[in-house]
Amino acid sequence: MQRKSRTFGQALAGFLAGAALLMAGGSANADVVYSFTANSSYSGFGTGAFSFTVPTFISTPDYIPLASLDSCTTSLGTCGSPQGFLSMSGYDTVGFRPNEFSTVYYYFDAGVFSQFGTFETVLFGTEQHGTLTITSVDAQDVPEPASIALAAIALCAVGAARRRGAKQ
Repeated sequence: MQRKSRTFGQALAGFLAGAALLMAGGSANADVVYSFTANSSYSGFGTGAFSFTVPTFISTPDYIPLASLDSCTTSLGTCGSPQGFLSMSGYDTVGFRPNEFSTVYYYFDAGVFSQFGTFETVLFGTEQHGTLTITSVDAQDVPEPASIALAAIALCAVGAARRRGAKQ
């Protein structure tokens, strides 16, 4: 009888260890959301906003096509494409295209693209003002097929150990 419980206990311990690995292995990823709002009193620049979600911080200059944005609005009709995240003259710069014909640049302190927070433009004052908010959104993890298979094998091992113990 001692042998039966030890075999079942070993199988149960294996199952619990596999389940712990399954839970520990799937740490949540956080997507980075860049939300930009532009306000300009200059003729032809207009106001507008766009939002863009990426898996990690933007670390190199990037031009985002209109179809890849989460949203884009402008007082001048239809947003232009692409919107840009650039490094210009020691600043992190958003190139906002309120239409297909113009790009308006909004300057932020260097390094803001790689941190969470709300940032205001550092140039132009109230005539041309922009706000960039960078937040995170937790992505839901989905177990990988290999992890599900590991859990299924562990369950089968527990069942086999119980069945073998019942026959003896």
